Amino acid sequence: MIKGIDISNYQVGLNFSVAKSMGFEICIIKATESTNFVNPKLSEQVTSAVNSGMKVGFYHFFRNKGIEEANYFINNINSYINKMTIKPVIDIETTYSSKEVIDFINTLEKKLSVECAIYCNYSYSKELRKNTEIAKRTLWLAYYGKNDGNYYVAPTDLGFAKFAGQQYSDKNHIGKVNVDMNFFNENILLSKNVTVPVTGNPDDNKAVYYTVVNGDTLSKIASKFKTTIDKLVELNKLKNANLIYVGQVLRVK
Repeated sequence: MIKGIDISNYQVGLNFSVAKSMGFEICIIKATESTNFVNPKLSEQVTSAVNSGMKVGFYHFFRNKGIEEANYFINNINSYINKMTIKPVIDIETTYSSKEVIDFINTLEKKLSVECAIYCNYSYSKELRKNTEIAKRTLWLAYYGKNDGNYYVAPTDLGFAKFAGQQYSDKNHIGKVNVDMNFFNENILLSKNVTVPVTGNPDDNKAVYYTVVNGDTLSKIASKFKTTIDKLVELNKLKNANLIYVGQVLRVK
């Protein structure tokens, strides 16, 4: 077993060197959520984890907008790709559709040429594994047992192609900082460095994306990129040309 932690922007003040000295070899960091949140501590946490000698990976908290969220995740971890030695992870904790999950996974895997691992609890795993495409992936399971800070062996009837490890507690601390703790195995590790370009559409590396800002309309975006509203609707499969939102990632070419 390989000891690991997973963190987000809430783990302010975490001493990574102390974590490493306690035997934690892996740190998986929340990078993004939906299409409008980036961990404000991301750069600081990546640097600290790498400098402490930990293996680093990233997860995305999923909100059921598959392709858009995959692009958003990839765009925001782009600067850290050369430091990533852990499989990228989709974190499924809220309402989802299997189609959107598969869209996220396929988009990420085509762009990065590495497998996307799945994080969820035992209840979700029993539903997700019913989809054969999803079940082909590697599972990182949240299973706490009595949730008293101790490790309890997870069920083995998981139904996924590979098992990467178990988040066994959200009650423990490193110093005064509450941190999720895990036991991983080698299935969580990347088998190669990620050097594939991470911009553009998975089927067209010349594609261009734009993130919607306050005051944007589809008409303004079309004018800015010398295209048409109809083309933007087609590229992004928009159901309502008048409904776009700040933080939304749109393909514009």
